[in-house]
Amino acid sequence: MFKSLKAKVYNGLVALSLVAFGATANAEGANNWTGLYLGGQVGHASADANLNFVGGGWWTFANTPFASFSLDGFAGGLHFGYGQQTSNNYFWGVEASFNASDLNQSIASPAFPAIDTWTIEVDSFWDVTGRVGYVHNQFLFYATGGLAGANVNSRATPPIDAASQSHIGYVVGLGADYMLPNGVVLGLQYKFYDFGSRTHYFNPACGPCSAGDNRNVSVDANVVMLRATSHF
Repeated sequence: MFKSLKAKVYNGLVALSLVAFGATANAEGANNWTGLYLGGQVGHASADANLNFVGGGWWTFANTPFASFSLDGFAGGLHFGYGQQTSNNYFWGVEASFNASDLNQSIASPAFPAIDTWTIEVDSFWDVTGRVGYVHNQFLFYATGGLAGANVNSRATPPIDAASQSHIGYVVGLGADYMLPNGVVLGLQYKFYDFGSRTHYFNPACGPCSAGDNRNVSVDANVVMLRATSHF
């Protein structure tokens, strides 16, 4: 599924770039960063996650084991926003970004390492941010920050005890954009996400599981993206 997702996002970004080049071929003011924009991004993501079972349930019995995860994978999606360039070349704007990812890792359960597996997965994340920066010739250098969220899955098997939660946190980052003569913008961006900690509740469909199998899950991520953007 994720291989298909990767191919679709990569192909979509290529198509978006080609459309953007064609659609903005007659764009005026190549260095004007004011206005609405739409684009796509692809890149690499890595994340650290912690899982801490409440204890006393199927997965822990009398223990309260803690496990750490190192997730690594692909991320890609779309962004859109509005920017304003001032007369002295300062820049401010707002932007929303939505991404799919294949961040996941499975480890042997500390409680029963011979037979059980615990998994953490981040299948999507988003952010709504402000951007401030400075324009120099065709370049825009900026800082960004704001609200972020992710859909995080936790799973313990066997038996299957799967849970999913929407995590809410914050994001900060830096980026650099370059505007081509036709108005298309290519960029490189780094963001740090802290998706916070949420309780993932045990799945009642897991026969022997109980409230003692609830777990606290926290996730943060580092994401580097290549971007292609079309201004309107």
